[in-house]
Amino acid sequence: MKKLLALLMLPPRAMLHGMAVGLCVGLVLALWFSAARLLMLAYYWPSPGSELWAELPVALLMGFRFDLKMGAIAALLLFPWLGWRWRMSAVVVKVWASLFALLAVINFYYYGFYKLPIDSVIFGLADDDTVAVLHTIWQDFPMLQIAVVLALAVWSANVAALRVGQCALQWLQQHWVRAWHLLLIPVLLGVVLMVGKGTLKGMALQLDNITATSNRF
Repeated sequence: MKKLLALLMLPPRAMLHGMAVGLCVGLVLALWFSAARLLMLAYYWPSPGSELWAELPVALLMGFRFDLKMGAIAALLLFPWLGWRWRMSAVVVKVWASLFALLAVINFYYYGFYKLPIDSVIFGLADDDTVAVLHTIWQDFPMLQIAVVLALAVWSANVAALRVGQCALQWLQQHWVRAWHLLLIPVLLGVVLMVGKGTLKGMALQLDNITATSNRF
């Protein structure tokens, strides 16, 4: 009877652990995104740009809220695979962190070319002469530099996410093991949904909120 009860407890316990691990990984990747944003701002900072300092904290805070939103949405989609053995969870975290790092690098060089963040224009690549566009990118963009930056971004995001994810899962599997701990599932789900909304009141964060300051940069 005890073995049967233990088997029945495995899926909900994995759900609990997966949701908590997803929140931890989502938070650390949101912090990683904010660090990437600081590097991007420093690289493209206009000169002179002293008038930007006053609005910088507002812009960084709004950016961090969007990063948290992305992390929470990813956690909500991926938590069913994050609460089991670390070997399987690590694969999911690696894919998650690598995709986020890839997005950050694409956004970095996309902004350098268009002076805009990633928008609908990027989807026009398939409508145009794709081969010609890719050939132009190959000629005009510093591909070696991009490869090095991408490798560093993927490596650093994976190191941070894997370390936090593994520590979180090990701690949870040692401490959150009692039956009453399952009552935390709706609490964690509420936290994920609230963070995914991006705000405690009003409408969820959306594209209109990107314009957080009076300065376009």
